[in-house]
Amino acid sequence: MTSFVDLVDDIIFALIEQVETERDLNSLSRTTRRLRDILTAPLYSRHVRLHRGVALAWVAEYNRVDTAERLLEAGADAMVSGNELDGGMYPLFIAAKFGNTAMVKLLLETEGACPDNFASDTTPLAIGAKRGHVDVVKLLLPRADPRICDEFGKNELVYGAEFGHTEIVKLFIQDGRIGPSIPNILGACHTW
Repeated sequence: MTSFVDLVDDIIFALIEQVETERDLNSLSRTTRRLRDILTAPLYSRHVRLHRGVALAWVAEYNRVDTAERLLEAGADAMVSGNELDGGMYPLFIAAKFGNTAMVKLLLETEGACPDNFASDTTPLAIGAKRGHVDVVKLLLPRADPRICDEFGKNELVYGAEFGHTEIVKLFIQDGRIGPSIPNILGACHTW
């Protein structure tokens, strides 16, 4: 009698369509190297088809660049929100929040990633500045508008200054699009 793992790939692919949950398919893919090799792509594709790739939000937090690459190759939406409970945070925002530079770089290279989108009432550039993630700010600054203000009328420069991140404040001033005497997007100048 032939075992499941000895079946030809086409038959295995036909049979996995009958596996109902991602959890079961994932468990099956972990049983042998061969099944892992042939079931990984269908597993990611199924996740993207059923959930638009919300796992991308999780991998952005934990800086799992290899997994993010697989999800993006399977068609995951780079702007997908993790869930309603997280304030609408999307992968680029999450990666910036946690200072995951490699993930920010990957997501910026992805079609559809928008560094000026708001999540939790702020932008990826603002959260990077607030948290002092200099390398993240360096990646986002050329592609984002530092003049964007949050609901309190504050922009990334103000947050960098308020949180004492002098290197980040210097980056914004060197960029030249925002500064102590240059108006933000609302037309206001912040006095120090």
